[in-house]
Amino acid sequence: MHPDSVPTRGRTLDYGAPVYDMLEPLLMLGKLSANNRRIIDVLALQKQHRVLDLGCGTGTLTRAIGDQLDAASGGMALGIDAAAAMIRIATKKRASTACRFEVAAAESLPYADASFDAVVSSLFFHHVDRDLKERAFREAFRVLRPGGV
Repeated sequence: MHPDSVPTRGRTLDYGAPVYDMLEPLLMLGKLSANNRRIIDVLALQKQHRVLDLGCGTGTLTRAIGDQLDAASGGMALGIDAAAAMIRIATKKRASTACRFEVAAAESLPYADASFDAVVSSLFFHHVDRDLKERAFREAFRVLRPGGV
């Protein structure tokens, strides 16, 4: 584990960060963009929405969401990952005024209750055991505003 990564019992993919952007599309059999588009469509985003992406990896989905938001209106996509190497790459390649990244563990989110309009996750939950999945879902619902997606 990278020294700046967040301690978690879940797997972090620090070691895979340098090749993640090459391998992810291959492992998704060319369906990554279509999958991300479907997720974005379901969100029915408004420019001012605040969206949290759990286990964001190198931030492909987070940035695609951020591109739909307006920072001047309060809109923001925030990607979190316990792997600091992933966050470093995501920040370097994909950060923008409406898209940022932080090192954090999904099972222990450092955000206030009801602080996001939507919480998403893609290609993350298969990396953690059931008890961590349950904790991460509790945390996701805690930070999701009433009526959020």
